[in-house]
Amino acid sequence: MAAELDNLGKVGGTGEPHMNVESDNSSILGDEYWDIALQDKKLTQYDATEITIVTVIMPCILVVGLVTNSTFLFVIHRVTWMRTNVNTYLLNLAVADILVLSLGVGDKLWHYMKTPFLSDETFRGVAGCVLSGLLVDSVYFTGLFLITLVSVHRFNAVCRPHSGSHQQTKASTRRWIAGAWLGGILLAGILIPSYCKLVLYDLPTWPDTPKYNRLPQVIGFCQPVRTWMIMAANLVQTVPFFVVMTVNTFLYIRIIMSLNHIVAKGSEFGCKDVNERIRNRVTKMLVANGCVFFMCLFPFELASILSFAGGVDIGAAWIHGFQMLLYINSTVNPIIYGITNSKYRKAYVLAYTCYKQKSRDMVKYELSIPLNRMKDRPATDVTDCRVRGGDS
Repeated sequence: MAAELDNLGKVGGTGEPHMNVESDNSSILGDEYWDIALQDKKLTQYDATEITIVTVIMPCILVVGLVTNSTFLFVIHRVTWMRTNVNTYLLNLAVADILVLSLGVGDKLWHYMKTPFLSDETFRGVAGCVLSGLLVDSVYFTGLFLITLVSVHRFNAVCRPHSGSHQQTKASTRRWIAGAWLGGILLAGILIPSYCKLVLYDLPTWPDTPKYNRLPQVIGFCQPVRTWMIMAANLVQTVPFFVVMTVNTFLYIRIIMSLNHIVAKGSEFGCKDVNERIRNRVTKMLVANGCVFFMCLFPFELASILSFAGGVDIGAAWIHGFQMLLYINSTVNPIIYGITNSKYRKAYVLAYTCYKQKSRDMVKYELSIPLNRMKDRPATDVTDCRVRGGDS
């Protein structure tokens, strides 16, 4: 960005103005002249597509995401047997998703209301440059760490059931979660020098006509303290994602292979139906979560690499589209849980209906059954939502 701004004059008297046009002559210049000036990439304005994305589509995603994730939080609060270690990780992931949606979409709407230029960040101020980047990056990295913790927990439960490593205490789970949040904040803090400097530039004196009177006289950008920090920041942003993707892919492959082996072995003892149900339920949830997560995040990370390493010009509309995939990923996780796992569907129904019931219900709830025990758990007699029990 810094190299593209050489033609703009920094506020404070350094450099030449972007267009050296006297204010008393600006009124006699035609619209064609000013339209040419606005074709500068730095002065790109919102077009119809981008306005629709920012003002309609993104707020809709935000509303849906708040509903789905808040519903999941309510279910965890209401149904006591859902308070397992795995669901504690997923609860924190839902909180991170709510923050991603609120901060990300909120920032886009704030930007649209404050300036007509896509790249202008004058309205943020120095504090806004730092806080907006720090908050968004923190919850993003925390989400990566939480997803990896869930995968590691599942790997230990499936592939190493006798080691006891998946039987975490609540205190241990809380420590891992605290570490994920702290790690996300620290990693995001490393990026602060890449956007903590607000540099302002003069713009021409626009004609006093309705077409141009909304355009500002100053434009600003959150820029790095040193130019090389841009590349360093891109590496810090993209490398963790691809490391997490590689680690999770390896864990998923091992889990699926172990499930197939256990099911095949268990079938010899007449447990085929039970084993197939276990395999299908866990496998569907793994594949669905993994595919949606990486499909939604991969385009944005790939665009980041192509932009700073390959010099590829990624249009603003494409960037907004890739960001929408990030927000969609934060929206659909609770939906995936309900679609792929009957235990979660039962919990959703129970959370919203049990307090209205006048008679006792018999609810058969399936825990995450240790895969070395090929038998169903007995049904649990439930009188209200606050039933204790659950997997680790």
